[in-house]
Amino acid sequence: MSMNKQPWYTIKSSVNARNSRVEIRIHDEIGAGGITSETFIKDLERLAPGGKDFVLSINSPGGDVFAANAIYNELTRYKGKITGRVEGIAASAASLILMAADRIVMPENAMIMIHNPWTVTGGEAKDLRNLADMMDEQRKNFVKAYAKRSGQPAAEIERMMDETTWMGADEAMRLGFCDEVEDPVRLVASADAIAMLAKHKSIPEDLIASMRRGAQRQQKDSVVDTAQTVEEYVRAECRTRNLSHLTDAVLLKASNGSREVAQRHIQFASDVQSLCTAARFPRLRSIEFVKSGLDLESIRERIFDEIVSASDADVLNNRPPAGGPSVLEQLPKDVYARRRQEQSDGRSHHLVNKQ
Repeated sequence: MSMNKQPWYTIKSSVNARNSRVEIRIHDEIGAGGITSETFIKDLERLAPGGKDFVLSINSPGGDVFAANAIYNELTRYKGKITGRVEGIAASAASLILMAADRIVMPENAMIMIHNPWTVTGGEAKDLRNLADMMDEQRKNFVKAYAKRSGQPAAEIERMMDETTWMGADEAMRLGFCDEVEDPVRLVASADAIAMLAKHKSIPEDLIASMRRGAQRQQKDSVVDTAQTVEEYVRAECRTRNLSHLTDAVLLKASNGSREVAQRHIQFASDVQSLCTAARFPRLRSIEFVKSGLDLESIRERIFDEIVSASDADVLNNRPPAGGPSVLEQLPKDVYARRRQEQSDGRSHHLVNKQ
């Protein structure tokens, strides 16, 4: 392990005029540098008190099995809503932590890997037996967590772990390990993380090469997009496009530090707002649609269905009383004359009440 490494996680809390937003990023080997799960949990309690909703961003090769299990247990007890995002890899112990999220989002080129817990140790025979027993218990915990999140039978999870299973985003969604697939992102990892991943069996041949290329491109970029610069960009762009009410919804989708991805989500939000404006829907509905995870076509269909339902209700409300002429029997001029008379009567009644 290289010296003077950054912590394997960061917890960032930002506050704006309307609400606060918390993002947890696990982007390295869990437990590296002597930073324990206890420290992580204390920071979580300090920066996300009262069960604030937060984004859990993961790009990790795994790490300390026992630390990951402690973090998973803590997150499952957390009162707020957790949105998990796989920014590249959620492998080994990192995939366990991901399972604590209420909703999991993966770019289409991201991957999840599950396998049996393993370790390197030394000691007397009794020490090794005790450790083996503990690892067996951890395996049971992993199986329960994966089965609970995915809905797959425990026996199938055990088979997948025995074989060291790598899942792309589409397969992960099909098997219940994620809820939404997004546009691809640049795969990047530290040198230590890449070396750790390379030790796993059955690793896809092009994965390591892709992550190395991503790391090289990132080093060559003249401007590196950090989470802070992307957030500032999103806020400024939303203000310019008169989409300030959608800023937080866009940030939930574009929290991976990529301005490219942020641009796509801002455009999507703009398209959703255009549909809602044309349908005369309030701004709150556009926020709901952007957060919903639906694609633009599904949102368009949903809006159309609501308009049709509202029109049907209006027709029903305008049916004549029993014994009166049907709508088809009434001449248009008679219908409009009657409506003008009703409006005039309503205004007269209002004036009488004011006197």
